[in-house]
Amino acid sequence: MTRPTIWSSKAPLILASNSAIRSDLLKQAGFEFSIQTPKIDERKIESDFLVKSKEPRDLAKTLAHAKAEAISDKAPEAWIIGADQILELEGQIFHKAKTRQEVEKNLEYFAGKTHHLHSAVAILKGNSITKIFVETAALKMRILTKDDIKIYCDLAGDMIFESVGSYQYEGLGRHLFESVEGREDVIYGLPLDPIIKFFRSAECLKF
Repeated sequence: MTRPTIWSSKAPLILASNSAIRSDLLKQAGFEFSIQTPKIDERKIESDFLVKSKEPRDLAKTLAHAKAEAISDKAPEAWIIGADQILELEGQIFHKAKTRQEVEKNLEYFAGKTHHLHSAVAILKGNSITKIFVETAALKMRILTKDDIKIYCDLAGDMIFESVGSYQYEGLGRHLFESVEGREDVIYGLPLDPIIKFFRSAECLKF
C-alpha cells in the first residue's frame, strides 16, 4: 500500500538522522524524505560548547544544527532536518550507556526522580539557519529495586544501549515511569508540531 504524501515542495527533504523512531514519526505525518547520517564528532562539539555554557537546551540546539549543517553542506538545494536530544538530571547530562553495569547504575540514579528530555530540531536550506527550536518533556521514573532493574535489562536486551536513558519509551521503557509531562513526539526526539507549522508556512505542504 502506497503511503500518501503531504510534501509538495520541489526541493527534496532530508532527515539528518539514522533514528528509526524519528523516521517513523515523519512517515506517519505524511512527509516524503530521504535519510542521510551526519558524520560529526558530537562529544567534541559538546565539550567545546560546555566551556561557554551549561544550558542543556542550548546544547541540544547546537548539536541539531551541527547535524543539519553537515548534510546541508553536501545538499544545499534540499531542506534538511537535524535533530538531537539531551537527557538532563540535576544539572548532569547523560549519554548512551556502553555497558550493562553503566545502564544499571544510571537507572538506579534515575529511579524515583524526574529527568528532562530536551529535543531540538534545526531546519536548514542552502546551509543557512531557517528555523531552530527545542521542546522539553519531564519524566518521573518510579522507584525501582535492583531486581526490577535486572529484570528490565534482561527483557530489553541490547535495546538498553540505543537511547540516552537506556529505555525506549514506546516499548518496555514505559513500564519504568510513574508520570510524564510532555508530548510523546518530544520524548521520541522529534517535536512534530513546530516542524509541520514551519513547513506549512514555507508552503511546502499540500494543505
